[in-house]
Amino acid sequence: MALFYFAMGVIAMSIEFSVPGIGIFALTSMLCYLASLYYFLGATTTALYIVTGLLIIGILLFILLIRKFSNRFDLKNIKLLLQFTSDKGYISTTEKESLVGKRGIAVSVLRPSGVGEFEGKRLDIVTEGVFLEKDTPIEIVQVEGSRIIVKKLD
Repeated sequence: MALFYFAMGVIAMSIEFSVPGIGIFALTSMLCYLASLYYFLGATTTALYIVTGLLIIGILLFILLIRKFSNRFDLKNIKLLLQFTSDKGYISTTEKESLVGKRGIAVSVLRPSGVGEFEGKRLDIVTEGVFLEKDTPIEIVQVEGSRIIVKKLD
């Protein structure tokens, strides 16, 4: 049984080295190594105490190493610090709020999206969920980013 768990630990560790991940296979391999040691020592209560002690010592050493060396890692080199905000001049879409209330005509069938023409400009539009035929008079009721929502004029 000890040899089986040791082999599973080796397989899990080789998967961790070859497949990008977050350490799941490394943790699995460590647990397999501890189980292998437990069975190698005879699967007695003393073996359980030894394995538990090693696990606690390993966790404490890991915490100590993280605290001691965490200030040596400069995360600024791998973290994007630039912020692309509109107050700095970065705009992902053009502002179309001025289109609300404009009236036009459906150039294509709207099911529920399509093309409409407003003051000589063709725009990609979407209805409030209803299907509209081509040449139906429409009005822009809302703009959400690049999404222009229209309704049928009565």
